[in-house]
Amino acid sequence: MKATSALFFGALVVCVFALMILWTSLEFQQCVKSYGENDPAADYLEKGISVFIGPFSSYRHCIGAYVTDKNAVITAVGTLVIAVFTTVLGIFTMSLAKSTRSAADAAMLAAQASIGVELPHVFIDNLEFQHAGVGNLAANLQFPRVAISVKNYGRTPAFLGLQAVEMLVAPTLPETPNYSNNAYDLPSGTVIEGGATYDLPVARLRDILPIETIENIIAGRTYVWIYGYIFYRDFLRKPHWLRFCAQLVILNGEGHTGGVHIIESGENTKYTESY
Repeated sequence: MKATSALFFGALVVCVFALMILWTSLEFQQCVKSYGENDPAADYLEKGISVFIGPFSSYRHCIGAYVTDKNAVITAVGTLVIAVFTTVLGIFTMSLAKSTRSAADAAMLAAQASIGVELPHVFIDNLEFQHAGVGNLAANLQFPRVAISVKNYGRTPAFLGLQAVEMLVAPTLPETPNYSNNAYDLPSGTVIEGGATYDLPVARLRDILPIETIENIIAGRTYVWIYGYIFYRDFLRKPHWLRFCAQLVILNGEGHTGGVHIIESGENTKYTESY
């Protein structure tokens, strides 16, 4: 709107300027006077009336004669004016396109932010070591079990499709996670509503750990790792992954009498990358 008003105002100024040049031209005034004097009906001259309010035919004749006589100059000036207006129009067009693009980008960001608030966001809610009911730490570590729950912190449902939970005893994690033991598809209709929690299968080993391995875990020479993932879609059918990784830590330091603590580990992004 501003660009259109500016162009209209510029065109009006040019037209007024051109008309002033024509109207104040000595040649044009002489033409009007001469044409009027040769016109038998030019009573306005005899009455002392200004040539500027003479018959319309005089102006039409003299404007045509002036344009014909000054054709080269008018053409050059007209070409220059057109070039200037084309440049100005191009500048305004680019400015308008930039403003339109900025407005569109702002609207898109606002829409994405609005949708983002409504989308499901699933994160780990709780990791809990399940004691075997005996007081001995080594006995509890013979067959370690970890309960895992996730929570949808979004406002809309998360439609689950896949899940996996693995437990591994090793000094370090392999470079690439292996989900072949406990990964499977979920039945259609498995949903985590907004604000609700969902329990994953308990992470466990298939075999009882030997005493030597348990001693290494207690001494910190090897570790019990828990990792897995959940694949889900939002109400727009957009895919999302939650990948998680945690480690059992034996509390044998000062102030601890022995126990198990679970910390989330994110050193290897292949185990924790989520979106």
